[in-house]
Amino acid sequence: MLVENAQSPSDEALSTDLGSILHLLAGFISRFNETMANRIRVKFCGLCDSVCERTDTLTLRKDDVSRNLVLDTIMSWFQDPTLVRCSRVLRSLFVTVIRLQLDPDTAQVQYDLNLACLKTSVKLLDRLKLQPIDTNVPHDGDDLGHAISRLFIRYVQLLLGAVEICQPDSLVRQHYW
Repeated sequence: MLVENAQSPSDEALSTDLGSILHLLAGFISRFNETMANRIRVKFCGLCDSVCERTDTLTLRKDDVSRNLVLDTIMSWFQDPTLVRCSRVLRSLFVTVIRLQLDPDTAQVQYDLNLACLKTSVKLLDRLKLQPIDTNVPHDGDDLGHAISRLFIRYVQLLLGAVEICQPDSLVRQHYW
């Protein structure tokens, strides 16, 4: 309701920590692995996009660890749709020959999720203060620099991989598999 309310926010809305709420919700959604859960993940990405766009009325701090955790969770949802189809085929091979029919809906939903995750990741990364997600480990200055560098490299590699699998022709190629 806070995100959808286009009117001026109350003091309660401005003081609500949306980062921790989004982190808890993302963790809950991540527990499920079916096609329907991927559709919910797409909707969650839309929610995150709305929160990121309404910086004038909603607060999602750029230096908060929960924002890094939400980003980490969303980036874990990236998956190559062709791999989803291959694992589904192998599973169905053991169950029955009739189920060898490939489900194009599953691949399309994963493609939509990848695209939504990519857009949301870019918005969450905008002016984000990179910091190690594991806050239980004490870091000195040198270790902290290395941890942030590794995190940067990880995000760059994930984004480049996501751009590759989000190409429109990747979905066309997998239909001929």
